[in-house]
Amino acid sequence: MLRQAASTSPPAEIRPIYLKREAAVMAMGQLGFFIAMGLGLAGLTGLILQPWLRVLSWSDTVAVCAVFAVLALAYAALGHGFRTLAPWARYLAGVLGPLCLASLKVDPAVQGHAATVMTLVGMFAQPIGIVLTLYAAFLALSPIVAVVFSRAYREVVAATPLFCSTLSKPMTMAGLVLVAVQCFRLLAVFWGRLR
Repeated sequence: MLRQAASTSPPAEIRPIYLKREAAVMAMGQLGFFIAMGLGLAGLTGLILQPWLRVLSWSDTVAVCAVFAVLALAYAALGHGFRTLAPWARYLAGVLGPLCLASLKVDPAVQGHAATVMTLVGMFAQPIGIVLTLYAAFLALSPIVAVVFSRAYREVVAATPLFCSTLSKPMTMAGLVLVAVQCFRLLAVFWGRLR
C-alpha cells in the first residue's frame, strides 16, 4: 500500500499521514530506554546494597540482578528498535508482551530460581510494566502501524528530514516518574519485601 503511494506521491505528502503513528512508536521507544535505565539502576543498586542488607544470599542477589540485566537489555533493544523503526523490534515487542502476561500466573507453591525470576518479572509487570509492554506489542503488531516499520516508510523518513516526531516534555516527565516508581518497587526485593 505504501509502495503504491510512494510511487505516485512525494514523501512530503506521505509522511504527514503516518506521523501520529510514528510519534507513538518513537515515544514507546523512549519509554523502552527509560524502563531499561530503571531496571539497570535497580540491579546495580541491589548489588551495592547486598553487603549491608543481606536479605538475599549472594547467589540469589546475582540471579535477581541477572534477570534485571537481561530485561534491561531487552528493553534497551526494544527502545533502539522502535526509535530507528527497525522491523525486528516488532517481534521483540511480541515476545515481551506474553512474557509479562505469563509472569502474572506464577504458582506460589513453586520454589527455586525459576519462581523467583517469574515473581520478579511479575513485580515489574504489575501494573505499569504490563500496560506499557502490551501497548508496545499492540503498536508493533498492529497492521496499521506496520507501515511505519516498513523499508518504504524509512525511505520516506530519510527523504523528509524537516518533519520530526519528538517527545513532549509532559510525556518525558511521565516516563521518568513511571520508571522511578518501578525502580523503587524492584528495589523492594532487596529490602525483603518480595511480594
